[in-house]
Amino acid sequence: MCDMSKGSLDASIHELRSRIGSGRFFIFRSCQYVLEELRQWRANDKGMIVKINDDAISALRYALMKLDKAM
Repeated sequence: MCDMSKGSLDASIHELRSRIGSGRFFIFRSCQYVLEELRQWRANDKGMIVKINDDAISALRYALMKLDKAM
């Protein structure tokens, strides 16, 4: 897991994408709200994440940031 102790948005997004891509994180089809947010997830022309309708993704990122403390 990468160092996310500072709560870096970029680091947590990278970790979430890495886990989804490698199959270490699964999202069930019944989680339509999360899947819809992931489909709409984008960056603006400056490369910054657009923080609109991202409640479920933010919750996932925060949980992932604290995963090391849960073990």
